[in-house]
Amino acid sequence: MSKASEEKILGGIAHLGILLNWVGAVGALIIYLTQKDKSSFIGDHAKQALGYQICVLVIFNVLNLLFAGRFISGFMTRMHHGMYPFGPGFFGAAGLVSLLFLAAVIYAIVASVNAFSGNKFKYAVIGDFVDGI
Repeated sequence: MSKASEEKILGGIAHLGILLNWVGAVGALIIYLTQKDKSSFIGDHAKQALGYQICVLVIFNVLNLLFAGRFISGFMTRMHHGMYPFGPGFFGAAGLVSLLFLAAVIYAIVASVNAFSGNKFKYAVIGDFVDGI
């Protein structure tokens, strides 16, 4: 049975909200709350997208705070000793976090392509937990 194009579009948009940071998570929540009773397809996709976006945002905000603390600490220590404050260790860690975030965004794009195609999608690791909520 083919899904209506509106269902596919709303399901896909819920996943693509990850590109808008917290605004995207709020968008997925709004899609979920307004559409869950009208379409289980949209409700399922929006719920998965919301759970995934919250996890990604929390994890990456914590990582950013950790690396910001590392940067400030390293900056103060190196300035005190007359050394250059931006060492390769900082940029290596920041680059790794950026690559991980890019991977998270690509995974959300894969989920949106599934929604646009009319297929169900469940995120690895958190998908079953989100379904149980």
